[in-house]
Amino acid sequence: MIKRALAVIRSHLGMDVAYVSQFEADRTVFRVVDAPGLEHLVKPGDSRPLEEVYCTHILEGRLPQLMPDTAAEPVAAAMPITQAIPVGKHVCVPIRMPDGSIYGMFCCFGFSADPSLRERDLQTLRAFADLAGFEIARDIAAAKAANDKEYRIRKAIDNKEISTLYQPIWRLENPRPLGFECLSRFSAAPGHSPQSWFAEAAEVGLGAQLELAAAELVSRCSAVCRPTCICR
Repeated sequence: MIKRALAVIRSHLGMDVAYVSQFEADRTVFRVVDAPGLEHLVKPGDSRPLEEVYCTHILEGRLPQLMPDTAAEPVAAAMPITQAIPVGKHVCVPIRMPDGSIYGMFCCFGFSADPSLRERDLQTLRAFADLAGFEIARDIAAAKAANDKEYRIRKAIDNKEISTLYQPIWRLENPRPLGFECLSRFSAAPGHSPQSWFAEAAEVGLGAQLELAAAELVSRCSAVCRPTCICR
């Protein structure tokens, strides 16, 4: 969605490059980029020191979010990046997370000035930045949930927080046990059913490891439960 949004806003504003960046320490990292034919200039994964780009100046009010002509802004005109790229026009707004923190920036720029750019164009960019922020926050939440699952499952495997229960299987006509069903149980997060544990393990790529860990415990069952043992 963010890639499509960048392409739409870049075309709508007549820009050459559009991107979403993320702040990491003292650098801005380009996470999503739309720059057809200009991949040599900027691509996802590239980064620059914050002191070299406009971001900090915009956030601290030394530069406006909308610059139809960077030459008309003394701070921008004096920065080496303005001439090196070159940047003739620039629109950039912060991407805010639900807790109010700033993730990075949603930006567009073009090589030549464009005096037709107006406040309504800035408002359009802000709307797209809000959508990008929503998508990014959702992705971050999903990644955290996956990391939490992986941690919990690895901990259960490493700490052997798995136990096996043996349930007899009886013949009804002539009551006697035919075998045993071996059931895995988890002491951590007891509210999670065994099915949930194995399903979540598969989701995070630990399905085989969890099954092997459970099977190691179940292997004791074969010596006790013969002739028939149904394990799960």
